[in-house]
Order: sequence, then structure tokens, then C-alpha cells
Amino acid sequence: MSKNILSEVQRIKMLMGINESEYDVLSTDTIEPIENCNYYNKLNPPKGVDFWFQEKFKLMSEEDKTKIKETISSYINEELKKVVEHYTDYYGTGDGLLKLKSNFVISNDKENEINKLLSYIKSTKHTIIWQRDETPTQFINVINAWAFTQGNNIYINLFNFWDGTAAGKKSMYDTLLHEVGHVIHNFMLGNPQSFKSPFYEVGNTIQTSNNPMLKAELGKKEIHAYLQSFRDLFNINPFDKGENIVKIIKENVDNGNIKWSLGDLKVVNYNLIFLQKNKEGEYINIDANNVDGFINLLLYNLTIKTDVQTTEEHWADTTYLFSNFVKFGLSDLLLSNITSNIKVAYVDLTSIGKINYDFAQNFKNNSEKTFG
Repeated sequence: MSKNILSEVQRIKMLMGINESEYDVLSTDTIEPIENCNYYNKLNPPKGVDFWFQEKFKLMSEEDKTKIKETISSYINEELKKVVEHYTDYYGTGDGLLKLKSNFVISNDKENEINKLLSYIKSTKHTIIWQRDETPTQFINVINAWAFTQGNNIYINLFNFWDGTAAGKKSMYDTLLHEVGHVIHNFMLGNPQSFKSPFYEVGNTIQTSNNPMLKAELGKKEIHAYLQSFRDLFNINPFDKGENIVKIIKENVDNGNIKWSLGDLKVVNYNLIFLQKNKEGEYINIDANNVDGFINLLLYNLTIKTDVQTTEEHWADTTYLFSNFVKFGLSDLLLSNITSNIKVAYVDLTSIGKINYDFAQNFKNNSEKTFG
């Protein structure tokens, strides 16, 4: 589905105004496990997140505030409608429907359960939190989220948007696409007698919490939404395995649609390899002992351009998905044309293919949900 990125950006800029100052966004170190969120990295707050809602909005007349709210609300409604149509079509027909039947629904009445899920997706609504100081007390811990969900309600922290994109690189459509992914698994979690849990155990996560249990729990929840966006971006079939994922990513690397500004990308066998360069253009070792540091480099230096976009964009969810599968190794073990033992980072694309194909945890029985 076309996202018309530039028109979205220009529209939000027009609505909100532009202030190129940098705003040191408040950080949060604890996150409630019940919340499903789309976070940006607190160590590298987005440039351009300004004081529009804190300053300009407060100075407007009540009449102007009402007009702005109506316009933005209408815009978000339009984007949410597109996202809901995408999901109901994706999981109501074709391979998406078959995936639900074969891999998620454990009730004998599969058609009825799927219709309930589709109805739940269609009932998705949103609540806009317009200004930071209007954040309800129970949501202070997710004040840095672009959006988060409870049930089928998406809460949008609009004060974190400046041009319609997260970190300057993520549109409102993309944010809603991510959050409706959470709406779907909220429904599945709430109906354990009918659906498997759409989680998958992974290694690294990018969450800010120092609590290992909380970190892992959120990582598994986010994988569900990251994968939904990944499929949409690259037209991934829900039954595509590693071979097809590799082919699709390699095509995008070869034609320059996926770039890493800190060095080169290569796809060899089933791995997407990151080769970092210094200012002289020489390959250098990636610090394999600093996983979080590399993930930060990955998040803010990977750009993706697709046929539905008119300019290079950082696609946050895809980068987050990659970051969960980062490994480290010597270049000569991965690349036959580079003989020096340069330490590189690489993403095992077969693992992503596995979660795309399996995309659910083992379910022991109809009354027990498993979490890894």
C-alpha cells in the first residue's frame, strides 16, 4: 500500500510548524510490561522534536487550537483507516488468512475466531495525547513512546512528532501500522483458548530497561509488530522462508535501496554483513564487545528506500528487527574476497525467515500461554 511519505511530511510540517532546535527528550528507564510501545532511543533523541506543542500551541486561541486538533485528528483517522484496511485484507484473504488458520487458531471453529479477530481490528480506535504535561499519570512511564496500545485503543503521544516521522524518519502511517500489530496480538493474548501467542524468543533487544525479564518480555512483543512492518515494506509473504528473505534483501542491497552510511553492506549466503569503514575508507573492526553500541549505530545509520517511497528514509521497525539478530564474526569466515581478519557484524536472515514462517510460540494446551 502506498504511503506517500513526502506528502505526509509536508502536511504535518504545515500543521505543526518547524522549529529546528533540538529538544532533550526525557528518558525513562522502566517500562510496564503490560504496555506495547514503539520507542526511540533515549541516547540519541530525534533532531527537530521541538517545542511546538509546549510553546506555539499554548499561545494559540482556543478557536485555532480546535481547528488544528480537528485537522490532525481527521488526518490520523485517515491513516488509521488505511492501516486497518491493510490488516483486514492481509489476514482476511490469501496467504495471510491461511497463516492464521494453519499457525494461530487453535479453536475448532476457525472461521468464527478469525471473523472475531477481523472485527476487533476494525474496531481499533485512537486517543491523542496532545501535550507532554497532559499525559495521564498511569502513562508517564511511556511518555517517550511515539504511541502505545491497551486493548484496541492506540494512544498517540503527538508531542513527540514534528514532521510526521519518528526520529525524523517514521511516518504516522508506519507508527499506526506498528501499533495495530500490537492490537492484533493483544486480541490473541486475551483469547488463549482460541489463539496461540504471536511471540518469538530472540536474543538482543533495544529496550531501555535494565531488568532482564522485562527486557526479554518487551523484546518478544515488539518482534510481532516489527515483523508486520517488515512484511509490508518488502512485500514479504507470510510463508516466505529464509531463502526468499535473503533474495529480497540482497536485491535491495544490490540496487542501493538499503544503505549503511558507516560502511558497506554485503549479502553472502544467508547473512546481511555490515563492514564499517574509517574516514580513510579502510575497513575497521566493529566492537563485538559492545552490542548495544553497535545497535545504536545500526539504528541511526541504516537507510531504506522502496518503491513506495520517494526519498531515502530510515525505516525504524525494520532496523529494530535486524538489531535483534545481530551477531559478530571475522570477515574471512563470511567473505571470500576479504582476507584480513576484520571483525564485522552480520544479521542472520534465516532467523528472520524462521520467525516469518513460524511466527508463533509452541502452545502447550488450550489453557496455558507460553512466553519463551
